Parts: sequence; structure tokens; C-alpha cells
Amino acid sequence: MQEGDASSPAHLTAAQRRVSKFSTDSKRGAQKFGSTVGSPRGAPPAPPAPPTAPPAPKPAAAAPPPPPVVAARPPPPPAKGPAPPPPKGPPPPPSKGAPPPPPNGPGAKAAVRKGPKVKTFFWEKIPNHKVEGSVWEREKTKALEQKLLTTDKDFEGHVLNAFEKSEVRKRVKKEDESKHMSSLTQNNETKYGITLNYMVINTDNSVPMLINGLVNLDESITTDSVGSLMTIIPLEDEMKAARQYAEDQRKKGNQKPLSLAMEWTLACADVPKMRDRVECWLLLKRFDDNCDQIVSELNTICDACHALVSSSHFTNFLSVVLATGNIMNRGMVKEENATGFRVWGDTGALVKMNDVKIKDTSQNMLYFVLDKTRILFKEFDGPWSDEEMVTLKKASMLSMMEILEFSKDLASGLRLLKQTLEDPSVPRGRFHEVHEPFHKHALKRMTNLTALRKQTVEKLEEMLTYYGEDCEGCEKDIFTQVTVFQTQVGRIIRELDQEKTKANKSSKAAQKPTMQKPSGYASK
Repeated sequence: MQEGDASSPAHLTAAQRRVSKFSTDSKRGAQKFGSTVGSPRGAPPAPPAPPTAPPAPKPAAAAPPPPPVVAARPPPPPAKGPAPPPPKGPPPPPSKGAPPPPPNGPGAKAAVRKGPKVKTFFWEKIPNHKVEGSVWEREKTKALEQKLLTTDKDFEGHVLNAFEKSEVRKRVKKEDESKHMSSLTQNNETKYGITLNYMVINTDNSVPMLINGLVNLDESITTDSVGSLMTIIPLEDEMKAARQYAEDQRKKGNQKPLSLAMEWTLACADVPKMRDRVECWLLLKRFDDNCDQIVSELNTICDACHALVSSSHFTNFLSVVLATGNIMNRGMVKEENATGFRVWGDTGALVKMNDVKIKDTSQNMLYFVLDKTRILFKEFDGPWSDEEMVTLKKASMLSMMEILEFSKDLASGLRLLKQTLEDPSVPRGRFHEVHEPFHKHALKRMTNLTALRKQTVEKLEEMLTYYGEDCEGCEKDIFTQVTVFQTQVGRIIRELDQEKTKANKSSKAAQKPTMQKPSGYASK
């Protein structure tokens, strides 16, 4: 190509250069995809063709019809100011005034009190269907409330003044310390060895002698020793493994002596029903003592229930709490006068009263109620007598659920004894000779024990019904709470007596006449 030639790329216009680039790209694409269009590889590029008119467009494929044109919404009319308000309805009928407050009584809504704000006593009310036959019967509480209002005519004013709300103080809750329990487990062989070493060394017995004493019910073996041996009777899997180990050692010709624990396990494996026989003997040795203990505990709970139900002093105290709480809660909207409240438990009134403080003092609501109770009932010196408190303290250390489980264990032991006596694998001998008469004796005692257990459960249900409670299994907490409450009552009564004595001394000192000088006396 000669210099200055019109076909040289240097002299092409911009449009011609674009067409030349498009032609070059087309050739490269054809070489890549194996097309024969274009010059062979290595040939000089052909001069670019002059620009030609663009080819006529091909008819396009039939396109889908366009969607129908939706007419546009007309623009909103121009605003001519704020929209007029909707037409007013007919005027409301003239008010006839608030209805008269309902009379005070059970289930009646108390009038909202006007005046100083009073603390609320958050008790838990007893449902009306539980009031009948309980301490909260209206005939009883109404008479006591009337006596209270007659004796102390300004009782309501005293309540409002004592429990007027003061500055709110934030209470800091103490976090309960977490209790951690740890247990140490030992290998059964070590456990067996420790017990057997103690038994063999202290009693000069060998393992065969111990087994023989258990089988023949040797009376020289104490109850505690039988109990210790019962804890190391091996399980069936352990006895099977011990037999297999001894057989393997015999086949290997190993004459190494067995450990004390292994010797004990193999000896127990040779006695049929060894565990059941030892358990039945232990039941025989402990049965009468256990029955006596259960009878004593059941009688204690019965006496404690009677003390709670028959205490007239405690009933009088509860009536003052009821009157005080109803006055305090009249300031609450939609609050009805309570006919009764829950006494026991964490949500009971005996606990809640400790949280309500008297205004401008360090005393609480319990202090106030006891003071008013002693004014109303002159003979009141505590809910229960000293003799009754001894019984209640004993009952607070017992649990009816644990007693019932204990008695069930005795009944289960008697069923096991019957099965063992009837088991043909247990040969007749000393075991049957001792346990057959015991079984007849034990059945008679269990019959009496079952009757006493049923009577005690009825006493508990009667006591819970009397106070409107339905917490099954909470009797231990109730008896414990009684002992704590009685201690608080004793402390507050001593404080009230001290304050009364101090007030009497001050009154006498104020009334004591002063010495006046006689008339006509002249000082020197």
C-alpha cells in the first residue's frame, strides 16, 4: 500500500473506521466458530468497503398484543379549605347522677375512699364457695367485726393513719446463695472390700461364716450389721461376671487367691434369692420399731391439726386482720370487701403483713394488728398455749408425704416377704420357720396403721378446709410457719408490754402533785 492512498486506514473517516472494526470482529468470530466467510488465515486484510446504506429492516415476528390502556384517574378537585365536620348526632340524655354505693358486705364493692393515700394489703382472697363451714363464715366474722368497731369507735381512722403512704423506698433483693452438692462415687469392689474388712476384722468372721449367718438368721448378727451387709449384696450381673471370671482363671490354671470382694460375690451367687432373703430379715428386725415411729408421728400431726382448728385466739386475730385489710383496700378501684383470705404459704397474710410498714415507724402491720387484738380481746396473749406449741413444733419437723412413703415401703416389704415364702427356689428351713409367724403379726399391725393413716389424712383435709386452703402436701410448711409466727407474736407482745409499762410510769409522774410552800413562810 502506497503512502497517500485513499484506501489507507490513516485517511479513513470516523464512520469508515467503525465499519472496518465491525468487519474485523466478524471475521474473528467466523474463524472461531469454523465459518468459511472471510479471508484465509495469514492473508492480508482486504480494504474496507465504502459505507453503504443500511439494509432494510426485516419484518419482526408477531408481538403479543399490548395490554389494554386503563384510563387514568381524574385528578382530585382543588381544595377549597378544610373539610366540613360530620353532622353531630342527637345530644346525650341528661345524667341522673352516680348510683348509691352498695352496702358493705361480702362480695360488695367498697366505695373509693377520698383523702390520704393508704397502702394496699395484697392478700389472696378465699373464693365464696369455700366460705361455708370455714373460719370465714359471715355470722362469725360479722359479730367479731361489730365488736371491734364498738370497742374502738375510731378504728378506721387508726388504720388510715397507721398505713398512710410515705416516700417510696427501693427494696434491694438479696440473691439466694446457690447450693452446690458434690458426691464421690467408688468402685463396687472397693466398697465391698471396705465393708467386708470391717466385718471380718471386728467380728472375727470369714466370708463363709457371714454367709452362713445370713442364711441361718444368726441372732448374734446385729441389725446394723445386717443393714451394712444388705448394701453390698451384689447384683445378678455382678454375680454372673464373677462366675465367668473365676471359670476363666481356673481354665488358665491361675492359682492366685481371690480378693475379699470377689470371694463375697461368688459366695452370694451360690445362695438362691440371697438379696430377697436378707431384705426380708432386715424388715423383720426393723418392722416393729418403724411401725411405732409412724404411729407416733401420725398422732403428732393429728394433735397439731386439732390445735390449729380449735384455737379461738387465732380466730379472733384473723378477724382483726380481715377488718384492717378491708379498710386499707377501699382505695382500690373495683375492689370488693373480702370475706376471707389465704393465711398460709408464701402468699399468705402471715407473710404479707411483715412487708407492710406503719408510717414513720419501723414496725409493720403485724405489730398494729396485735395491738388492736389485745385491746379488743383482753385475754389474748398469743394464738396457742405452750402445750399446744410443743406439739406444733414437733409437727413442723415432720412431713406427711414422707410418712406415707415410709408406710408404703413397709407394705412393699411385706409383699416381697410373701413372694419369697411362696418361692419354690427357697428351701424350707430356718427362713420359713422365723418369717411365717412374723408375716401374720405384721399384717395385723399394717391394718391398724392403715386405719390411723386414713384418719390423719382426714384431719389434714379438715384443717385445710377450715382455712379455705387446698394445697396438698403443704402441711409441713404450715406447721413451720406457725412456729415462726408464734415467735414473732411473743416478741411483739413483750414490746407492747414494755411500752405500756413506760406509758403508765409517765402518766403517774405527770399526775403526781408538786410540793407547794405553805402560806406565810419566809425564807431566811
